[in-house]
Amino acid sequence: MLICSLSELSRCQRQLESQRRQLSQTEQTCADLRRHDADTREAIAAKDAQIAVLRTRLDEADRELAAKAKLLSDLGSSQDRYVPTI
Repeated sequence: MLICSLSELSRCQRQLESQRRQLSQTEQTCADLRRHDADTREAIAAKDAQIAVLRTRLDEADRELAAKAKLLSDLGSSQDRYVPTI
């Protein structure tokens, strides 16, 4: 049979309460970090979506630029046929 003195029991109770507070703080920190992680992942997903939209717009602009460059080249060629250079 294990017999503890009152002072030893009191010390163990204080130690247990201290460990409970530390555990509570650690759990709160973990919860905060999980929320921060979720927010960061959401922000990254939003940025990825923005990048995809920008890439699409850039591709469209590149195609439009290529079409206009071809049209300009074609117009330059047809002008050379009709207007002699001096």
